[in-house]
Amino acid sequence: MRDSPDPEYMTVAQAADRLGVSRQRVHILVQEGALDSVRRHRHVYVSIASIEARLSPTPIECSMLTSTEVGQILGKTVKQVNKIVEIGALHPVRGPRGRLYFDPREVAAYQPRPAHRPRKEQS
Repeated sequence: MRDSPDPEYMTVAQAADRLGVSRQRVHILVQEGALDSVRRHRHVYVSIASIEARLSPTPIECSMLTSTEVGQILGKTVKQVNKIVEIGALHPVRGPRGRLYFDPREVAAYQPRPAHRPRKEQS
């Protein structure tokens, strides 16, 4: 494995290892502008700062709850939490990495809807 000629940059393979993705995914992120890079001859080098920024939690991730945490609070599985979202009882926001995040105040105020039970006919 070759090393980067600049200490502020790393190779695509090193970036892929650091991010836990494939080298092809790193190239896609570079093309999309999600990672800063430089090209030297035939090689692409990725900015260490842009990798660290991508790995650090965003403010929304710090102040919000994940589906797993909501499930623990409500005593539900993640699948059940997703069903609650589908019926519109909770309103998550989608984070920068596509994950769902919930406002802790909304989760605390969540009241499950009573199950629909047909009335018994009186005789």
